[in-house]
Amino acid sequence: MRYLLPLIIVFELLVSCASKPMADTINIADMDTTIRPQDDFYQYACGGWIANHPMPENKSKYSISDYLSTQVDQQILDILTDIVNNKQIPGSTNEKLALFFKSGMDTVTVNAAGIEPIRFFIDEFNSMRNLADLQYCIALLQKHYIRAPFGIRFGPYLSNSSIYAFVIENDGLSLGDREFYLEDDEYYAEIRQNYKAHVEKMFLLLGQDSATAHQSAKATYDIEYKIAEISLDIMQSQDRAHVIHNSNIEDLTTKLPAFDWELYFKQLNLPIPDTIVVNTDDLYLPRLDTIMRETPIDNWKAYLTYMLINAMAPTLDSGFVNENFDFKKRILYGQEENDPRWKQVIDEMNTDFDDAIGKLYIKNYFPPEAKARALEMANNIKSALAEHIANCEWMCDSTKTKALNKLAKTKLKIGYSEEYVDYKDFIMCDTFATNVLNCLARYFEYEMSFINQKISDDLWYNILPHTVNMFYVYNQNEIIVPAAMLQPPFFYSNGDDALNYGAIGASIGHELTHGFDTQGRMFDQFGNLDDWWSDNDKKEFDRLAQKLIDRFNSFIVIDTMHADGNLTLCENVADLGGLLVAYTAFSKTEQWKDQTKLIDGLTPDQRFFIAFAQSWAGSYRNEAIRSRTKTANHSLYRFRIEGTLPNIDAFEKAFGTKPGDKYYLPDSMKTHIW
Repeated sequence: MRYLLPLIIVFELLVSCASKPMADTINIADMDTTIRPQDDFYQYACGGWIANHPMPENKSKYSISDYLSTQVDQQILDILTDIVNNKQIPGSTNEKLALFFKSGMDTVTVNAAGIEPIRFFIDEFNSMRNLADLQYCIALLQKHYIRAPFGIRFGPYLSNSSIYAFVIENDGLSLGDREFYLEDDEYYAEIRQNYKAHVEKMFLLLGQDSATAHQSAKATYDIEYKIAEISLDIMQSQDRAHVIHNSNIEDLTTKLPAFDWELYFKQLNLPIPDTIVVNTDDLYLPRLDTIMRETPIDNWKAYLTYMLINAMAPTLDSGFVNENFDFKKRILYGQEENDPRWKQVIDEMNTDFDDAIGKLYIKNYFPPEAKARALEMANNIKSALAEHIANCEWMCDSTKTKALNKLAKTKLKIGYSEEYVDYKDFIMCDTFATNVLNCLARYFEYEMSFINQKISDDLWYNILPHTVNMFYVYNQNEIIVPAAMLQPPFFYSNGDDALNYGAIGASIGHELTHGFDTQGRMFDQFGNLDDWWSDNDKKEFDRLAQKLIDRFNSFIVIDTMHADGNLTLCENVADLGGLLVAYTAFSKTEQWKDQTKLIDGLTPDQRFFIAFAQSWAGSYRNEAIRSRTKTANHSLYRFRIEGTLPNIDAFEKAFGTKPGDKYYLPDSMKTHIW
């Protein structure tokens, strides 16, 4: 429910797992050696893993990262079970963790409570009479990080990224992207029909009669549709230079006069911020002002009520939990069963009690040698990227100098943050939903207290050490590698260099190159918004990138649906660049220098490329394929391999691809950016 990340690019990092006891190099059992690697390298490298790991019923996709995430969830469950089963010091964080977990697992109390934990909010909404009341109720939701009809958070100021600003951005759409509301093709039309039925069911669960629930659902959808019409599309939202700008309270008053902004900040219990960032186009707030004034208050009652129950459904009684699952996971992504209750509770705790869990995870599962080895690798890959930038033929010398300066200042955050939230003043309640709401309100106060303050280098923006993912933060110019990534089978602190550089090394390279792509080029070495490329550099980059766009557009993902090379461009460029940079770093190791030394009959280069492919082993349900192809900026697993490897000369040499092979590309069709 909480959404506080700044401008972060998420890698959706995947990790390898073995179908036999894990070793510190490539697991042959994860491969399908009946396939020629030149014909279908993805199946060759990953076919064994996919065959041995069928899709669980509570997954819409199942990858090596999902496998590892399941392991991490089990580790957290073990930690919480131990805390629950042993007496804790009264008032301690551990005791509060135990009480929070037990309140979520106590489904008898949760079901008996029904909607009582959110009754206060609903009563406030129903008492609205005018725009002033509407403003108060919007602030009430936002103080609990429920984003409607726009989102707020804290993040770096655009022209001075060392200071935290108050950030406003377009939001308020339960389906996330405007395309779900506005596009006319068969896929979106079907989702809209199901969504409208879902919203009506949620109002029925709230206790409304059939006619009222139908009207409430219609009013809710009408407001969301209007917000969708004024929202940016997926591609427009990536154009940072044109959709993000500094602002102040006078500017906000001019653009959205329906709000009394001074009163609004008092309602949030905040001083008027010195620094405000508006993360959307200039027309959004004036158009929202019109919507607020022209929409009947009764419609706003329905909309705010739905935004509340939509956010809180996982914490309420089983009717809400089941309906929430049915639409959001079964219909949208094809998942057949909901997660077990303990996993649902842990997911909430990772939002609300995340720092406390993270601290225990580090203590129990993260050896210091893993951090040291990963940091060494990251620095080697950073040096390799510097070589690639210096040798880049399409970039002019002045831009190269700026790029190298930016890279030198890129921060490498490995493992975990040293800064944790203190829970000593948090009071636990018996009801799960109440605990969640109280945690959200407390987090709001804590994080908004940073506004106007100097940014701490150790703050990780709610990126947990037990997160199975990696990140590049544009407006801080840093990469973040959480501790959960630095473990087998994806990474071995004393393992095979080929595996480490091909898997997590390529991932680190991926994140580093984001500082120099279509979005990274809009932020300078300090993370300030500053488009520092020359016009010719942009043209050359776009010319080279078009080859990659065309290649991905040619892929058929299911039936007649093609991949979207424009939507996934930044991630595809980072996959290709990250792998090349990691290979350069790998080529400086002693292991690489002796290609005759085989392990399981594979050369170091072959193991490197197999490790990269295996880091994307996985499968999807058909519904997830369609949804992700329409909305996700990451390509599907297979195409991250098929779209990347044929461009690389070292891959061609390692596996002897030739004209006529599926994984062969002539030089004229290869893409070389980094």
